[in-house]
Amino acid sequence: MLNIIFNHTIEFVVTLIVAFITFLYKKLMKYNDTIQHAKEGVKALLKNRIIEKYKYYKEIGTINIFDKQIVNELYREYENLGGNEIIHELVNDINALPIENELKKTIQKNS
Repeated sequence: MLNIIFNHTIEFVVTLIVAFITFLYKKLMKYNDTIQHAKEGVKALLKNRIIEKYKYYKEIGTINIFDKQIVNELYREYENLGGNEIIHELVNDINALPIENELKKTIQKNS
């Protein structure tokens, strides 16, 4: 009699452990999906911001040193999230722009 109770108790405990592990696994997979979606959302926002900055500064033809630093920081985080080469080219174009203060000095020297 005790042997039957012991066997059923072990089965019950093993079933509880398996159910708990399954529950944790499903929660972790859902959490992982949420993190992945958040990562993709942040990457899209960074990409959008870099493109906006690119359009603005290419139009005016110069960039100030602070915004150049910000663009490079945005790009570094974009790249860390698995960003692509297209944005790399835009950032290279931004980095090639003359710095706003340097342009003013050049104009003043030529005047």
